[in-house]
Amino acid sequence: MTTLLYSTHARVRHALDRLSRHEPAQLPPVLTSRDVVPLLGRAWFHELLARHALPGVQPAHCGVWRCDRETFVLWLREVCDGA
Repeated sequence: MTTLLYSTHARVRHALDRLSRHEPAQLPPVLTSRDVVPLLGRAWFHELLARHALPGVQPAHCGVWRCDRETFVLWLREVCDGA
């Protein structure tokens, strides 16, 4: 079991802060793990993926995760407000 060093709210705020440094056009319209791991961190991304807590889809086990950019940003904001 993973020991959380940071609260969910702190992790999401950090991700939103990182996201705010990018121009929206710099991120592709459909995000993959390559795009969001730098925002969330590898360990937390995989934890969320394993719990099926991320928006978007992963069509096959160990397949590529994908999510619409706007859906992902909205999800981050909702998690921040609810955490």
